Amino acid sequence: MNKHSRPGLIILSLIFLGFSPAMAQETEAVGELQPELLHKVDAIFADYDNAESPGCALGVIRDGEFVYRRGYGMANLELGVPISPQSVFRIASTSKQFTAMAIALLAEQGKLSLDDTLKEYYPAYPPWAEEVTIAQLIHHTSGVRDYLTLAELAGKGDDQDYYTTDWVIELLGRQRETNFPPGTQFLYSNSGYLLLGQIVERVSGLTLNQFSQQNIFGPLGMEHSHFHDDHTHIVPQRASGYAPTEDGYRVSETTLDIVGDGSVYTSVDDLEAAIYDYLAQNNEKPKPFRWTKTAEDILTRERRALDTLDEIRGNRDSVA
Repeated sequence: MNKHSRPGLIILSLIFLGFSPAMAQETEAVGELQPELLHKVDAIFADYDNAESPGCALGVIRDGEFVYRRGYGMANLELGVPISPQSVFRIASTSKQFTAMAIALLAEQGKLSLDDTLKEYYPAYPPWAEEVTIAQLIHHTSGVRDYLTLAELAGKGDDQDYYTTDWVIELLGRQRETNFPPGTQFLYSNSGYLLLGQIVERVSGLTLNQFSQQNIFGPLGMEHSHFHDDHTHIVPQRASGYAPTEDGYRVSETTLDIVGDGSVYTSVDDLEAAIYDYLAQNNEKPKPFRWTKTAEDILTRERRALDTLDEIRGNRDSVA
């Protein structure tokens, strides 16, 4: 199969055992999936398929249609609430795709360019920001240091430690250099997506959540999805977060209100809406959301960046 082609069968799951939510034994067979395949899928999550464990929600898509939905485990161990395909999870770093889409939409509207430098939006930042582009932030090739690592070095490594976006922005501005010259290496950076989220806010005049509601989640029909920028906000059908202990589990929920690099809450059913819309567009079916040319440009740039990095590594290996 071509690495860029679309498979006929997609398995979508939300799994956050360890530091995030859980779900339950609720099944919806929407289409036909052979019994032997159902057994194999269920077997993967068998350890969580009980009333004493957090777990996950699962969706299987075939030919653009959901053919299986299932919850395994509990959304709330204290109240005995099982996970279902409607359970709403904090999806951690897979939130980044929605931040990148927000940037793509603003680029499509002519309000920013993927080649804009970080210095244009943070003029008080050191000279290294002149070399960092929005595209590099998207593709983790900027070299900007990860704020989670910096926060841990500052003594804020526990999941109950509280700090703000402004504190992180100021912390990044105190860095004298990037980890490497921008564009020369790949290094995963949550800082890049926090900064992208802030750029969305500076350019649009809206919070990242407001912009996403108006331009992404709303048009896609993702009614139960949002960027969680207030940790005290009540989330209907929320799956609570848990971490394992020697004798069971403990509650594990962040107090951070930082968005961009994470913090989207969504469900299997909401993600179905987004995936269906994307597949419908490629199949020229009716669709409420227009996927931008800039989004395709982002993917093209990523492939080029990976090819360039491979070439750089190859040259280093040959020299060595």
